[in-house]
Amino acid sequence: AADAVRAGLASRVTEVRTQIRALRDSVEAARAQKAEDAAVYEARVDEETRGKIEAGVVLARAAVEEELAKVRVQLVGVAGSTRAAFEEAVALLTVRAKAVQWVDLKRLSVAKEDIGARVGALRAQMQALKDDIVAA
Repeated sequence: AADAVRAGLASRVTEVRTQIRALRDSVEAARAQKAEDAAVYEARVDEETRGKIEAGVVLARAAVEEELAKVRVQLVGVAGSTRAAFEEAVALLTVRAKAVQWVDLKRLSVAKEDIGARVGALRAQMQALKDDIVAA
């Protein structure tokens, strides 16, 4: 009877050990599956995050390019208006210089006429004096 009880217990112990091994194998398989699932999830999250970051970079780059284009247009406008203002200033200075030159020429012409009239008057006086001297 004792042998039968021992044999029954040994069989039960073997059965429990087999169940424990099966549970350990299940736990190990579950851990391995969990690790694999976590790696897949992290890879997917990394891909999604990378995709979002890349999309954000593309959007940011496009926004920067758009702002640069606006600044370029403004710079061209400023350069154009600066050039136009410069050309206008040169034109005004040219007109003013011509006007000043014309006024100076007019003054010289008037002065020349005035000097010519004085010289003419002096010649007339000298001629009158000559005539007086010859007559005397």
